[in-house]
Amino acid sequence: MKVLFATTNPAKVKRYSEELKEKDIEVLTIKDIGINLKPEETGKNAIENAYIKAKAYYDKTGIISIGMDNNLYIEELPEEKQPGTHVRRVNGKELNDEEMIEYYSNLVKEYGEKLTAKWVYGMVIYDGKESREYSWSKSHFYFVDKPSEKRNPGYPLDSISIMPECNKYFVDLTEEDRNKDKENYNEDDVIDFIVNNIEWKWQKRTGTKCQMSKKTRSQLTKLANSNENLQKLPKCSIIILMGVDFMGFFDRFKKKENNNMPTNQPEMKPYDIKYSIGSNGTLQIDFYDRNADFKQFYDTTRLVIFSQSTLAGQMVQNCAVSWYGSNDCLMMDKARGTFVNGRAEEYSYVMTQLDLNLLQNDPEYCSVVMKQLLNQKRVRTYLEKGLQEAPDIPCGEYIGGVMRKDEGYRKFFSAPVGQASHYSSRMKSIRENHRASLEASRQREIAAKQAQIAKLQSEIDNMR
Repeated sequence: MKVLFATTNPAKVKRYSEELKEKDIEVLTIKDIGINLKPEETGKNAIENAYIKAKAYYDKTGIISIGMDNNLYIEELPEEKQPGTHVRRVNGKELNDEEMIEYYSNLVKEYGEKLTAKWVYGMVIYDGKESREYSWSKSHFYFVDKPSEKRNPGYPLDSISIMPECNKYFVDLTEEDRNKDKENYNEDDVIDFIVNNIEWKWQKRTGTKCQMSKKTRSQLTKLANSNENLQKLPKCSIIILMGVDFMGFFDRFKKKENNNMPTNQPEMKPYDIKYSIGSNGTLQIDFYDRNADFKQFYDTTRLVIFSQSTLAGQMVQNCAVSWYGSNDCLMMDKARGTFVNGRAEEYSYVMTQLDLNLLQNDPEYCSVVMKQLLNQKRVRTYLEKGLQEAPDIPCGEYIGGVMRKDEGYRKFFSAPVGQASHYSSRMKSIRENHRASLEASRQREIAAKQAQIAKLQSEIDNMR
């Protein structure tokens, strides 16, 4: 079977062609067939641009085509600076690999010592009539301003991307390193998506469909339902040569693809809520939002309520909140009430006013709390105000609460509680430490600049 990879980036072809060859799928490049189209990528996201590429090359060649595109989002950048679909195109110019490394390294220097980044990928297989699409993301990494000397042609940003688990540049990662975080760095699911759908389209084109014995079908169904290792099956190429139609079997293992096909499955709720109580009495809530904006760096919000106290004559809850991708959610050591995995900095401490009974028994109330009150941008805005001496809204660590209003639930903010928190001795100490930290950072930056100036002056003196 042959398939055309609709890209001018040879690195993308190499990335998948070797594994697909083992499954009897030959990947053709645009160089192999002697054409080079440049379809206008006007899509709003990676999937739309991938479809544009796949369709353009299929229309030109009549060969089943794979289109692929990626979007880039950087957490610390303002909206107007986000690369999005224009990763290589900056200010109307198409950057080469070295220009990309220079541009994004300078962004890191401008906005921080390291920038948390997220790739969102889209892939589309098109056969002239139907398309199959697949999307995945890679978010557990960050950019630094000092590039590695090594290069991965076609993937220039690998030279400034760091994998946190081993503190290595992407260009230096070994297979063992990637296996430490398979969810983000292992792309077996992408290969499975291509294989499954190329076989499906090949069967539709050739009309090949042989009957499977009841015994064989029963064995395959039992294996699928038990979720045993797929390696127990013969290789895909062998099964195809035997003329066995087992697409229903492979359908059981598809994870994220959208086949544009109707299903009889019940509609899933837009969110999942998980409650747990620690041995020290802490209430923990994990709220997974299936409709989270894909630009966000999280789809799961965790709220941990440690205790209640009185402030300005009102009851408040002392909490910690964190935001993660559903596959990157951290656990707390329930026995000791501490954080594990060395990432306690991921939690923000806040004070709220909540109805704990409704929080645990009314999903609608819980949804408003987790999606609106604890929206990451909103919480960070309040906490930043808490670090100011005289903000427009004194709040300290207080972020408000949720109450019933007009037959629904709404956020509210108690000014007396905000005032009491903001001017408490605890917040005064926090602000003092914050100012000292900012001053220390400023002095380090001044020292670094002075060292650069001295070095440049020395070079100038040597040239005279």
